[in-house]
Amino acid sequence: MSTKIRNVFLFCFETLMIIGITLLCVLPFSCKVTESGIKILDGDYVCPKLLYYNVMDSKNVKIGFSEPVALKSHVVSTDSEKRIPTSVLSDEFKKDVTIIFDKEMIVGEEYQFVGVVKDEFGNSLTLELPFTGYNPRVPKLIITEIQTVTVSSRTKAEIENDMYKNEFIEFVALSDGNLSGIDLFSVYDGEDRIFNFPAVEVKKGEVFLVHFRNKGNGCYNEDSDNLSLATAPYSKNGVRDFWIDNPDTALGNKTDVILLRNTANGKILDALVYSESKYEDWASKFEDYIYTLSKTNIYDSLSCCDVINGDEMGKTKTLQRTNAKEILRKFIENEDSEYPVRNEVSAWVVTDNSAGSL
Repeated sequence: MSTKIRNVFLFCFETLMIIGITLLCVLPFSCKVTESGIKILDGDYVCPKLLYYNVMDSKNVKIGFSEPVALKSHVVSTDSEKRIPTSVLSDEFKKDVTIIFDKEMIVGEEYQFVGVVKDEFGNSLTLELPFTGYNPRVPKLIITEIQTVTVSSRTKAEIENDMYKNEFIEFVALSDGNLSGIDLFSVYDGEDRIFNFPAVEVKKGEVFLVHFRNKGNGCYNEDSDNLSLATAPYSKNGVRDFWIDNPDTALGNKTDVILLRNTANGKILDALVYSESKYEDWASKFEDYIYTLSKTNIYDSLSCCDVINGDEMGKTKTLQRTNAKEILRKFIENEDSEYPVRNEVSAWVVTDNSAGSL
């Protein structure tokens, strides 16, 4: 064998050896050394998946997983307390883990759970879960009016005072309660713009507004007893106003799914669904939420052609619930009336703005 051929052979052999060693180092299999050599074992290399977490009551938070797990470590804390005393209970199948508080949670307090779980194969999952202290007095609410488009035309006074007529949603309380643990979600806007209500007491019959843009002056949150702080358009003295920290356009102008939810258990308290008549089917981003809403009794049908027609919604008109006073009267007479309230499409009309009054 010539020197040249021998050198080429050695080079190829060394290259194959290096590639083989490298592959052995990076291939994802588990092995163990035995007297007879290396044995390849079957294994699970997928970490557990978080399915849900719910604040069950004032002392219990339940966390659900895709497979049996063991909670190896965890810490529950708030901004003021680095570690809150808790214990842990697993169900018989070990897929649900309950965090038990030594003391009752504080209504409206922001809590944080950080923990590590492992499955039987040693695959781990690190969790960081925020939640709000359990609220046993969630009020019954309904949506009563919505302005989906900002109004570009402004009066001379509004221009001089840098004020704008922006998007809002109006509500009425059908019972007394605390707003903590309720969120408001526009599917058009997406999950990153969810509004979480503060821990504010409301009374039966109280009307209040959530403004989806805080553009311009006069946008003050009225989360105290002073209901005359806000001075921006569509705010009204004596009517509570909340402002989402967002300067940009919000809500679907003519098509959207609005959900009012209890974050403790995920239940939908009320919903408003509207669509342009040109759509025959929901866009993909709406589908999961439409499916979730279909499992409630709020709407008879949720096909695009059966929900509220959004064609006429625009800058000078709002969509209003014409039977809001009737619904409120029903709950004043009987606090145990069926809730969530069925949302009749025929009860909604596009008409002149009446923010702050039913």
